[in-house]
Amino acid sequence: MNYLCDNISQLRNLFLGVLLVNLLNSGKNVVWGLNDANDLVLSPSEENAFTQFKSSPLLEQLPEEYMKTDFYLIRFLRYSNWNIDAAEEMLQKSLEWRIDNKIGQIKEENWDDMKLQFPVMFLGHDKENRPVMEMDIGNWNLKIAAEAGRSERVDRYMVWILEQLVSHIVLAQQETGKNVTRAVIIADAENLGFRQHLCSACISTLRRWNSVMEANYPGFYDEIIIIKAPTLTRLASKLISPFLSAETRRIIKTLSSGWMEYLDERIEKEERTASYGGTKPKPFRLVYNLVYFQYLVTVPQYTYILPNNILYVNPLA
Repeated sequence: MNYLCDNISQLRNLFLGVLLVNLLNSGKNVVWGLNDANDLVLSPSEENAFTQFKSSPLLEQLPEEYMKTDFYLIRFLRYSNWNIDAAEEMLQKSLEWRIDNKIGQIKEENWDDMKLQFPVMFLGHDKENRPVMEMDIGNWNLKIAAEAGRSERVDRYMVWILEQLVSHIVLAQQETGKNVTRAVIIADAENLGFRQHLCSACISTLRRWNSVMEANYPGFYDEIIIIKAPTLTRLASKLISPFLSAETRRIIKTLSSGWMEYLDERIEKEERTASYGGTKPKPFRLVYNLVYFQYLVTVPQYTYILPNNILYVNPLA
């Protein structure tokens, strides 16, 4: 009974917050192309605004070469609805955020502990050559991380994932020579649960992730496809949706059934692993079953615990 009362209290507080944010965000709207093939196709007025934007001295401060290209810069202008001053302010804040949080060194940091608990994989591409990221979010336990005081590390790990996502998009461009500007994210929500995903701390974590994505990585995703979605997913969507921009809401597809056919239309089976209806093997070999302990100090490097408490070692690392 106490558990039920606690849940009802949490839901009441969350819905009140949702109502307030809905009112605050009701005018928020972002205009994007229908797909990444159109991201760099501009009208004369848009081309003029983009030319002015690219003359900003701020561009000389950008730390990565790809950030100085049209591929990267156009996103900030689109997100700002072609308002040059707003786009410059957004880019300035993003640059300050990167400096303050030392994002440039994040790829060199050790994320083995996070990979154990929140695995993601970049293994394939869709039919338009976009990289595909697979996320087993149903087995991510955000509540345990919050209770252990590790929310800040989880937040930084999410930034590492976003940096990996951008790197794979750039790599796809280089390998194919085509105009690849976005990635596809597939999230398996089969084991989504109230306690580990919809607690107050969990919702706060998801909100922070979305804030970082939209402020610093706008328009890098063609679709976020949530598959095997239980009924609880619709509640989660209602709780989180008000915090999302119109564009982010547009690209999220939540599928409880028919997800296999939906993916087949976009991604060949050879480019997806079995959990996502494909035939692509995971780059792991089975070692042995084990019970998952909170502190694993003897697990060797490049070892991952995946759902169902099976220990895998990555022979390709």
